[in-house]
Amino acid sequence: MKQFLQSAAKITFRARALGVALFAILAMVPLVHAQGCAMCYNNAAATGPQGTQVLRHAILVLLIPPATMFCAILGLLYQRRNSSR
Repeated sequence: MKQFLQSAAKITFRARALGVALFAILAMVPLVHAQGCAMCYNNAAATGPQGTQVLRHAILVLLIPPATMFCAILGLLYQRRNSSR
């Protein structure tokens, strides 16, 4: 029973730590939107509404491969976290 309570406490701590980390990341999102150079902004603004929409889609498409690789590596590390013990 004692071991069960200790493992439950670890899970609770991990869940809280994950929640705090997620909150911190989401709190910094407005700071990320402030990044960018004036030349990039002027070029994007000069393309018109259709060009702006294309740029938004292109950014999302370019974000997919790194995010997928990050999640895959994180998943592998999570699966093998106890294999060295």
